[in-house]
Amino acid sequence: MRRKAVALILIAVFCIVAVLLWRGNSSKQTLKDGTVLELSGLKVGQTNVYSHGTRLSKVLGRLAPSNAVHVAGLKLQRPELLEMFAPEGSEILTAELWLDPGSPQEKSFVSPPFYRKHRLLIFGDDDDGFTYVKEFDGFKKQADGLVSLVWAESYPRDSRRLQFRLEERETNNTREWREVATFAVRNPKRARVEPWKPDSAARIKLAEGLDMEVGELAIRHEPIHPTDIWEYTAFLPVRVYSNGQLATNWGIAGGQVRDATGNYDSFSYGFTKRITNGWTEYRIHRPLDPAKVWKFHVGFARDSDFPATNLFSFTVTWPLAGAIQTNLGGFPVRIDFVNTDMLSVELTNKLTHQRLTLVKAVDDGGATLDAWTGSWGQHRFWKMLKLARTATPKPVKVHATVAIHENYEAEFMLQPRYEGKPTP
Repeated sequence: MRRKAVALILIAVFCIVAVLLWRGNSSKQTLKDGTVLELSGLKVGQTNVYSHGTRLSKVLGRLAPSNAVHVAGLKLQRPELLEMFAPEGSEILTAELWLDPGSPQEKSFVSPPFYRKHRLLIFGDDDDGFTYVKEFDGFKKQADGLVSLVWAESYPRDSRRLQFRLEERETNNTREWREVATFAVRNPKRARVEPWKPDSAARIKLAEGLDMEVGELAIRHEPIHPTDIWEYTAFLPVRVYSNGQLATNWGIAGGQVRDATGNYDSFSYGFTKRITNGWTEYRIHRPLDPAKVWKFHVGFARDSDFPATNLFSFTVTWPLAGAIQTNLGGFPVRIDFVNTDMLSVELTNKLTHQRLTLVKAVDDGGATLDAWTGSWGQHRFWKMLKLARTATPKPVKVHATVAIHENYEAEFMLQPRYEGKPTP
């Protein structure tokens, strides 16, 4: 009986290990030089989790100690969990791309050049259909191998099959991409297409005396930058009228866009804009599905020429010992620096009809401190400033002006006009 019990335990352990190590719904490719790549672990969900560690740590899971200990020559440690999250009400596609250690191209994959040498294209059953372009972050060393985490907010969700094509280029100033490998796998969760109907009204009232008009949403096979990784650009023309007069200092300040299959993107980061023929044209470099209806939920606000009653100024010394809780004109705010030299300001009451915008940041001499990068939302921003990072930084007084102003939400649905790939 004892031998039978031991045998059953060993079989159970073997089965658990097999399940943990099995890479179902996977695709392996061996390149001409012997480099081996394998795509596996496709998941679609709001929270997707991957576990990395030794075989023993995966078997033990949370039963293993949180800090590594050595017992009888074995290292016992909990596996590392990698988690990917989608916004509330959305689902994200994730997968893992594995690189066999010792592969001839291991060095170039693990330590790629500073520029974007690689990119990933995702497309469906139609090899010549619309492709979604994704950044490729390279491979990281985990306890169980070299792996790159792949994720996509937008992809052909209603396709039976998903294809992932890894491409590379030789220099950062060329668009001559070549295929490295293509992986074809089953779509783990096909999406239902929502029966949305595009809006017929081109004009929407935002508030008394404030109206917005939306033009035709068009998608072209036209990269937003001649040497970047992107392939398509969506063009959304919008104009705002204040008391019947064109107001070019009003526009979309942020929000989200989704399509009828569940693809989504932020309208706070993924666009640039330009004024042309009285229209503010928003250019989106990560278009959603061009064959599906898009739903925009966005906020309209001023982006310049703020009334004096909406402007508030403060002075803070960098570096700052700790966050400051104060108020500007009766509005509660939190002021801090993050990532060493990024000015962080947050409107803490987070009212739907209000928006916070940085107008300027200068030093004692009036020279601008605004640098090229930052991030922002409706009620907060982080803005990199031109401050000298040294072991003992010289204090700098930062004189900042912000606008706390009106934000009007609007929702509308549009059917894109897709121009497709140009005929050779």
